[in-house]
Amino acid sequence: MTNADLRTLGYALPEVPVVPAGPRFLVETLTMPAGPHVGLQNAARDALCSAAVGRGVTPVISATWEDLEALNRANLGSWLPLMRRPDGSDWFWLGAVDERGEVVATQGAALVDCTVASFGDRLSDLSFFSGRRAPGERCFCASPTAFETRGRVAYVTAGWTHPDARGRGLFPLLGRLVRLVAWARWAPSWWVGMVSDAVAPQWSEAKAGRRFLESRPTILYQNPAAGFDYPPYRLLRFCRAGVLLDLQEVSAAGSRTTPNAAA
Repeated sequence: MTNADLRTLGYALPEVPVVPAGPRFLVETLTMPAGPHVGLQNAARDALCSAAVGRGVTPVISATWEDLEALNRANLGSWLPLMRRPDGSDWFWLGAVDERGEVVATQGAALVDCTVASFGDRLSDLSFFSGRRAPGERCFCASPTAFETRGRVAYVTAGWTHPDARGRGLFPLLGRLVRLVAWARWAPSWWVGMVSDAVAPQWSEAKAGRRFLESRPTILYQNPAAGFDYPPYRLLRFCRAGVLLDLQEVSAAGSRTTPNAAA
C-alpha cells in the first residue's frame, strides 16, 4: 500500500513528505562509558557496524524524535503509524543509511521510569505516553510480565525496514545495536517492546537472540484520534544477562552477527 492509497482511504498525508535533517552521528564513533564491560561494548559496536557496512548500510544515531515521526509519516505504506511518544527521560533512534543517503531501516528506544509503577501499570493508565491524553484513547494490558516489569526500562520501538531493503537482516542487526546503545547510555533493568503478530517472526530467538516473547497478544491500544486501528500486541522483554550473552557472541563472531533471513 502506498501513501496515495492511504490518502484515498482518508488519511491526511502531505503530498511531498518532508523529513527534517536533525543532527545524526555515526554509531561507530560513539564512545562507550568506562566500566567493567567497556571492552565488550566497543567490540560489539565495531562488529555490528562492520556487519551493517557489509550489507550496504551505515548506522547513524539521532536524538531528534520529530525526525523519526516525520520519517514514519512519509512511509505509512510499509510502516504502522507510531504511537504517541513515550514519556521518557531520554531517547534516541538508529537509522540504516544506504548509498544514496536515505534511511532504509530504523529502530528506537526511550528510557522510561517504571520504579514506582510497573510497565503494565503505566500502559494501563496511559502515563507511559507523553503529552495530553487524546479523546477515546485507552490501553488494556493483561500481561503478567508487564506488571512484573519495574525499574529502569528501555522501551524499544519504531522497528521498520523499507521494502527495497528487506532480506538483508537489517531488522535484527539494528535491534542488537539499539540494545547495545541503550545499555551503554542507561544501564536499564529491562528492554521491553510491544510486538504485533505480523512482526513476531522477526523477534524469534534465532533472529533476535535471548528474549521473552509472549505466545499471544495481551495488550490492546486504541487511539481514535490517530485514525488507525492498532493491532493487538504481545509483550517482548530482554533481561540484562541475556543481552550481555548475546553481545558476547556478537563480539566473538565478528561480522557474523545476525542470520541471513529476510527482515
